[in-house]
Amino acid sequence: MKIVDCKIKLYDLPLARPITIKGNTITRRKGAVLILRSEERFVGYGEAAPLEGLHPESLDEVICQLSDLKSKIVGLDVGDGVFDFTGAFDELLPKGLSGSVRLAVEMAMWDMYGQGKDAFAGMEKKNVLVNSLLVPGGGSIVSDAAKLVDAGYKSIKVKVGRGDVAKDIEMIRELKNAVEEKAALRLDANRSWDIGQAVAFCREVGTDGIEYVEEPVGDIKDHGAFFEQTGLPIALDETLVECGCDIGNDLSHVGAFILKPSLLGGFDRTAEFIRFAKENGIKPVISCTFQSSLTLCSFALFAAKMGLSDIAHGIGTFEWLGDDLLVDPVSVTNGSIKLADVLKSRGSVREDLLDLC
Repeated sequence: MKIVDCKIKLYDLPLARPITIKGNTITRRKGAVLILRSEERFVGYGEAAPLEGLHPESLDEVICQLSDLKSKIVGLDVGDGVFDFTGAFDELLPKGLSGSVRLAVEMAMWDMYGQGKDAFAGMEKKNVLVNSLLVPGGGSIVSDAAKLVDAGYKSIKVKVGRGDVAKDIEMIRELKNAVEEKAALRLDANRSWDIGQAVAFCREVGTDGIEYVEEPVGDIKDHGAFFEQTGLPIALDETLVECGCDIGNDLSHVGAFILKPSLLGGFDRTAEFIRFAKENGIKPVISCTFQSSLTLCSFALFAAKMGLSDIAHGIGTFEWLGDDLLVDPVSVTNGSIKLADVLKSRGSVREDLLDLC
């Protein structure tokens, strides 16, 4: 399928609530949308939306890279084997692209290709599980957790390590009582503790009801000791971005990989981590970075494509946006996303929210 046209458009959306990333608080979500059109007039959309403090590239750098890519993308013939996600994009795309840009290109190509080649056939019957996200600081986190359980969520991610350890201990104890083991808690410390604090915290809250602790300590050399002293598996996130799959031979302490395609460099490279995780008995969890429904829908399809529908993924942040790029944004029902809804809504992009770059 040959690409005959390429456009770049920008968006600037309000957030329903502020997001703080490594001390930087934002109230609006900005990004770029890559729009590709094939000879057969199929249109594909890809989103690039780096977050300051999380992604190494800025939005301005993303726009420059996408602009430089336009002449290289037009005329490309996208073949059948590309969307096995086994490395073909390395041959198809230029070297040195930022993670956000590479994801946007792969997403747009897959979206365009899928319409013409019926690549999503059969997916309409599937649902993809989703975990919710709780961040202390806004309202009652305990009552919010109870509402999520009532709404059918089986996994809830909770940010910890942002303040006093004693307050975190009290909060997690209250959350465990609120969810009554109807949902597993996934704790994310973002490397905020040293080994002593991490072990003390986990011994106080106990292991029951907790699925894993994401990046509990700042020094990855302490991961094994943390597991030995607490019995709680570790989920790797930043470590994967920094080290790739070169994380040692003994992975008995690793329970999950938190995989952010915009940081890892697109679907193709994320698929490498998924295969590695499966080979080593590690749970691959796909995670977004507060993108629009355009990306969340694509991530849900990717999870199903990789055989991960029965794992709860971090792709349920729809409610964090005050507005969205899709006419009919997909919602989470009973703790999952229906791919039938995704396939219906993914092409209904609100052009009124996009400005030509």
